[in-house]
Amino acid sequence: MKEKKETLELFEKGFISADQFAAIASYRSQGLFSLRSEIRFLFFIAVSLFVSGAGILVYQNINSVGHVSLLSLLFILCSFCFFYAFKHAPGFSNEKQESKKSLFPYVVLAGNLLAGIFMGYLQYQYAVFGTHYNIATLVPTLLYFFSAYYFDHKGVLAIGITGLCAFIGFSASPSGLLYNDFSETWGLVYYAIALAFVFIVWADFAESGNFKKHFNETYYHFSLHILGVATLSQINDTYWPLAMALLAAAVFYFVRLAYKLKSAYFLVFAYIYGFFGLSSLFVKLFEFVNLMSLIIYLSPFYLMGVIYFLIKIIRHLKKHSQYDSL
Repeated sequence: MKEKKETLELFEKGFISADQFAAIASYRSQGLFSLRSEIRFLFFIAVSLFVSGAGILVYQNINSVGHVSLLSLLFILCSFCFFYAFKHAPGFSNEKQESKKSLFPYVVLAGNLLAGIFMGYLQYQYAVFGTHYNIATLVPTLLYFFSAYYFDHKGVLAIGITGLCAFIGFSASPSGLLYNDFSETWGLVYYAIALAFVFIVWADFAESGNFKKHFNETYYHFSLHILGVATLSQINDTYWPLAMALLAAAVFYFVRLAYKLKSAYFLVFAYIYGFFGLSSLFVKLFEFVNLMSLIIYLSPFYLMGVIYFLIKIIRHLKKHSQYDSL
């Protein structure tokens, strides 16, 4: 208020013009700028670089330092991270919990990543689980889920979901989903779809039971992409109508969910998967009636219609400011 009064006095005395007064008032009305998001991002980068450096250290010094020494170092670092995490953890709760220590989420993330490196190295070098590599994947995955729920960490939850996908047999990373060999491994498609439905059912259960509801968007995120990619991969399969029906049901569900959560992310990606599914369906139908040449003539109009539809969606999202940003 004092600064505003001083600026007004300068304007009344003619020391600044009306435009200068308006510019100063606009600048001061912005208030303080928070660097919280930028600092958090830099901390996550620092943790990722530290863990990557630990992995490179293990790889480059296996023969010179020795396996026992490297495993001991990893175990000490991992133990320190979990000791710090348990000491400063706010305790388990069904609601969202945050520690008073600003370094807490990054130490939890580092501890879980180091634990994964430790268990992977232990299995690779000493084969503690024998040839049961799926068990070697499941053990750290269970640790990730425990840490995610006890320490209330979404990042660790995402790692745990990825580990569960790896245990079943496919990659849940954005690039990995595109390279899963769905066509050669038939069971992989069914496992992927079943896992996506399990995530959806669990998220709905958590919503109704008020159990870590803030984790639900992470489960929905993986479910949407797993269902979209798995069903689209079956467009050339014998049972492609069933795959398209599942995709249509998934798109309908996530469009409704997007409006419920007011999330532009789910809405846009649901429409994108729906667009690819509808396009594939049109191609299949035209192939069935031997009218492939008609696709060549209709495709420009179809693309123009899709572009117009997407523009309408974007305008709708801009008009309704309650939707979150992409």
